[in-house]
Amino acid sequence: MAYMCIKQQKECDGCGACQEPLAPCPECGSQEYGVLYERNQKIIGCDDCIERRWVD
Repeated sequence: MAYMCIKQQKECDGCGACQEPLAPCPECGSQEYGVLYERNQKIIGCDDCIERRWVD
């Protein structure tokens, strides 16, 4: 079963035209991130500019 496109009268092909463009990360300016991180309700970076380290 296919879904209908919300922008055009056709079957959805996953083009992404219905998605809002991502706002750039305020730290590095990237628009290709997957996650924004925040602390105290302030965005501190994205997964492109913040490195995750595990504590032993």
